[in-house]
Amino acid sequence: MFALRRHELALYIEADIWHGRNDIVHAFGTRWCGDTVRSAGGNINGEDDYSAARRMADILGTPSGQVITAIQVHGDDILMLDGTDADTVRRLTGDGLVTNRPGVAVGIRTADCVPLLMFDQRRRVIGAIHAGWKGAALDIAGKAVGVFAERFLSNPLDIQAVVGPSVGQCCYEVGPEVVRAMSHHTWSDGLFDPGRPDGRRMLDLGRAVTRQLVDEGLDPANIVTIPLCTSCRDDLFYSHRGEGGRTGRQISAIMLRE
Repeated sequence: MFALRRHELALYIEADIWHGRNDIVHAFGTRWCGDTVRSAGGNINGEDDYSAARRMADILGTPSGQVITAIQVHGDDILMLDGTDADTVRRLTGDGLVTNRPGVAVGIRTADCVPLLMFDQRRRVIGAIHAGWKGAALDIAGKAVGVFAERFLSNPLDIQAVVGPSVGQCCYEVGPEVVRAMSHHTWSDGLFDPGRPDGRRMLDLGRAVTRQLVDEGLDPANIVTIPLCTSCRDDLFYSHRGEGGRTGRQISAIMLRE
């Protein structure tokens, strides 16, 4: 299903479904190739904000300026990366990037939220989506499939997706406002454990993302979930919940080869 791999000093995860392909390369980052915790004066070890992007670029085999991320705001805006200048893209806000440009990696930063990587092998389109509970409640994964279809004429049956490591249902306690935000969706059944007297529940965020993809027509056989909880495995991942809110971010990215 997946493998933990090393590139020099950096550890990352690779999904078996895309291992050995010559048309794309991808990686789900760990805390051993991510951004460190930042204070008001910068990162605690003096590294700059793009240290994770540089390490990811080395893993993917591309210049660091070709790893593109956006300012994430826990929404559902998905940005198109076509002929746009890379520096301009970095100043935009959104929680997803989609492109058909070879040699450019699109990525997202996470510390419990779902990193979702997508690939249409027929149309040669890739996407990187950041899905926390707010993004999931806005159906961001389903909207990403819609972007593939509308902008690139993708058939959902041609899209492969990997749902990366995120906080698991074992550790993700949420309040009744989260339950209300998701309860009207057709894909919400079974996402929460049985109710508690105070209305708090345990959410399966990765399952929410997977169900959104299936609802938009992806073949379940083309969806891979990496079943690692970032909170349980804070030896391997940064975790907002597991580390009390003061933590770094791992970066996950995908790139079309030239």
